[in-house]
Amino acid sequence: MSEQNVLHIILEKFPERASALDKLFREDENFREICADYALCLRSMGKIIITNESMNTILVEYKNVLNELEIEMLAYLNTKSTL
Repeated sequence: MSEQNVLHIILEKFPERASALDKLFREDENFREICADYALCLRSMGKIIITNESMNTILVEYKNVLNELEIEMLAYLNTKSTL
């Protein structure tokens, strides 16, 4: 997935923080990695077809990871935006 695609996904999720997200994405490699992980997780979730209980469990795990990544991105953004 290209960096532009990753950034687009992140901007769609947090449009109210677009300017700060764009700046941080361009300037901070660690933040880009968090965003890439988020986009990959979201993409993987879209490929899961729930056919049985074990697939549902996997989907729940992906949702938990996605939530943790969202929290990490926002915390990172809030920390860097105040510096």
